[in-house]
Amino acid sequence: MQGTIGKTFSFLHEMSGPAKIVFRFCIPFVLAAIFILTLYLLLDHDTFIVLTGFMAVYFVPPAGKESVIPIAIASGLIPWWLIAPVLAVIDILCALFMVLNFDLALKIPFFGTKLMKTIVDNGSSFFEKHPWIKGFSSVGLTIFVIIPLQGTGGLTTPIIGKMIGMPGKNIMLAVIVGSLISCYSIALGSEYVYQLFITDMWVGILAIVLIAAAIIGCWYLWKHFKERIGNRYYPELMKQGESGEHGDESGAQDISAESKPAESDVTGGNAADSGASGNDASGSDDAIHNDISER
Repeated sequence: MQGTIGKTFSFLHEMSGPAKIVFRFCIPFVLAAIFILTLYLLLDHDTFIVLTGFMAVYFVPPAGKESVIPIAIASGLIPWWLIAPVLAVIDILCALFMVLNFDLALKIPFFGTKLMKTIVDNGSSFFEKHPWIKGFSSVGLTIFVIIPLQGTGGLTTPIIGKMIGMPGKNIMLAVIVGSLISCYSIALGSEYVYQLFITDMWVGILAIVLIAAAIIGCWYLWKHFKERIGNRYYPELMKQGESGEHGDESGAQDISAESKPAESDVTGGNAADSGASGNDASGSDDAIHNDISER
């Protein structure tokens, strides 16, 4: 699979000029149209209408696979074996668009200038505090996709992948594997709980409580052992992160007596630039876009 994806991206990389831009922009939409047409031909009319409704809801925050799949199955109209691959394909097509048109997506009003900037800023802060996570590379990004939380789908994942310097083919492979595992796991679990509800409502409620407890337990373990994992597998990256945090703290103390514009310079993570003006530190949208693209 990785070889096929690699050949596809090599072909796209060899294209140049307007043809490359048009092809990169159009191919995800063409594939989406073919996918929807296939569903229309294979499904009965009522099922197709309901399914496309769930597909549309999937694009509206804070909806995600962890909510859309259980609701679709609980409705009794969409089986688990249908909703799982459909949402996985949506993730894959969204990721394909982002990987092929990352620079172009930055210029889309609101999405590029506001939403992507927020995601990148939050991601930068996260990786500065936990630089060892970069060492997991493709595996870590795949796990990120598998996590059943809103914001771990086909739009956000390529942005995170670009930030840690992953090539497009590796990002796509992570999204494909992660989305399939995540969607099918949630679908099978939801179907099992749904059948328990039909058999005995209280047993179904107990199952939901146990699943919620397991998720909370995993989150608790992650919060308490993530630094220990980093120290064990990536000690050098952990040292870099600690030194970076200390540098930011000392920079913040030095700048507290300075003017307010200088304070914004320190947040850029470079103490040597603390004498620059606030306008330079915040930067224009174009400067931010160029920085993201370079990442």
